[in-house]
Amino acid sequence: MTKGRGHKSVRKWQDISQVSLVHEGYGRFSVRLHEIGGAYTDIPASDLRLSPSDFRFEVMDLVQGKQPADKV
Repeated sequence: MTKGRGHKSVRKWQDISQVSLVHEGYGRFSVRLHEIGGAYTDIPASDLRLSPSDFRFEVMDLVQGKQPADKV
């Protein structure tokens, strides 16, 4: 996972302990990646024109070590 254009923040999916959906107001949503240790990173799902809920479940699959297409 990489964050931003100028400054890159690299993390492993295994470093993520929880994934949540955050409502920022005015119909904007972000998917929040909670890291082990308390830090977090927000991915602006609405700004990317993604379905926030679907995107959250895709990220949860990645955190669990599944490929998003490997639905059971």
